[in-house]
Amino acid sequence: MGPVLPERVWTLKTNWRPAARALVVAVFEPVESETIANQEESVLQDVRRIREHPLVPRNIPIYGYVYDVKSGRLKEVANI
Repeated sequence: MGPVLPERVWTLKTNWRPAARALVVAVFEPVESETIANQEESVLQDVRRIREHPLVPRNIPIYGYVYDVKSGRLKEVANI
């Protein structure tokens, strides 16, 4: 059959069962992506959420880092 190209998706979607149609829609239709406006604040929130979880022991340190793609360095933003 060959690769499923976007122009062929509509034909496939109309011939497939509902579950398969949903999968094709999820894979091929554009999705609005959300970017993180403030990466450091996002990491801090994540670290706090982990720290506050009742199953995480208090004696285990939780670290948070932001990865700089250009330099390849990690910047520590949380050490709770």
